[in-house]
Amino acid sequence: MTKEQFVSLLKEHERSLRLLSRSLTGNWADADDALQEAVLSAFVARNQLRKSAAFRAWLRRILVHECMRARQKRLQPVDPVDLQNKFAVMDDHSELSFLSLVDHLPVELAQVVSLRYLADMSQAETAEVLGIPLGTVKSRLNRAISLLRSQLSGGEYGVLPFCKQQSASLSL
Repeated sequence: MTKEQFVSLLKEHERSLRLLSRSLTGNWADADDALQEAVLSAFVARNQLRKSAAFRAWLRRILVHECMRARQKRLQPVDPVDLQNKFAVMDDHSELSFLSLVDHLPVELAQVVSLRYLADMSQAETAEVLGIPLGTVKSRLNRAISLLRSQLSGGEYGVLPFCKQQSASLSL
């Protein structure tokens, strides 16, 4: 794969990769760092990719591993007061609001939600990327959706403005 082909394919998927990275790392700084590392690793190994049609899945897999490394480096407890303040000042951008909700899920749940709904992967693809059984993906999705549903239905932080828009796509 030439440099030009790589850059062209990367530009096609840049936005979705950045959102995926953000959802997996929990913040924009780590997301951008992980995305840079993933792109660099992919660029160096670009000649190992045999089919350009597999570029998106290949780069997502690299990105997921970089994001997992970044998140493990900075795991820190969530302060409930900060969480409440964050929800109180959220804007109406449903992707960003959804990312804020996903940030507060346990890491293993956030990963499957991000891959399934933000990266638009099937459950089988999610299982393959994370290296876990399909049944584990299904049970984690079920637990994550239950937690998200309780947050959206008025739990401690009330109903968020995007819940009506997102609930259909999340099957809540």
